[in-house]
Amino acid sequence: MWLNNEEEYQWGIEAIEDLTTNQGVTLVRVPDDILYHLLEAWDKVAEEECAVNPLFKKVYDSQREYAEKLVPYKNFWINPYSLTADYYWSGVGPYPE
Repeated sequence: MWLNNEEEYQWGIEAIEDLTTNQGVTLVRVPDDILYHLLEAWDKVAEEECAVNPLFKKVYDSQREYAEKLVPYKNFWINPYSLTADYYWSGVGPYPE
């Protein structure tokens, strides 16, 4: 979920603090190999849905076309968030390394 404004950021921060401090929840980062498998599974689902749902295909193709232009630009131009975050705040808070 992408948070879009200060109120949502604050809500997320408070929720994570409550979960980890009061509810006994341990945060665990999903390993990259699992995320890759998830993407591969999504590609199969999207392919199947495109085959039977013309509106889905139209929207999906449009989003992919836009992302094909945007993602390489952002990947080059925008530095990884984790670089700065790790430099200043590595190990701070209840978040996994």
